[in-house]
Amino acid sequence: GNTGNRVSSLLHAYAFARDNQMEIGITKHSWAMDLLQSIGIEDEFFPSREYDHEMWKDILHSEFGLQIMKNHTYMVQTYEEVHHMSAHDAYYYQTSPEDLKRLKKETGW
Repeated sequence: GNTGNRVSSLLHAYAFARDNQMEIGITKHSWAMDLLQSIGIEDEFFPSREYDHEMWKDILHSEFGLQIMKNHTYMVQTYEEVHHMSAHDAYYYQTSPEDLKRLKKETGW
């Protein structure tokens, strides 16, 4: 289903970021944020419903390595290089054979 496809897309976005030595930044109103909210990540960290936006940003960064940005313009102004990836593009991303060899060497995998 749609949620499963978006989970795959987010995992592939992590692979893209790893392969290109980048961080993952998501905007507040993006498919990735919609996914995290739809699978109940907020409920896990804020069971009492006392939602704190700054704490949420800190949790997503420390637990999932995600940078939360207010919008794409802020990303472009903050980072030297920004690569936009749709859920569709992320879903079909594959690590290249060269990157796999490099990762095996680096990690002893």
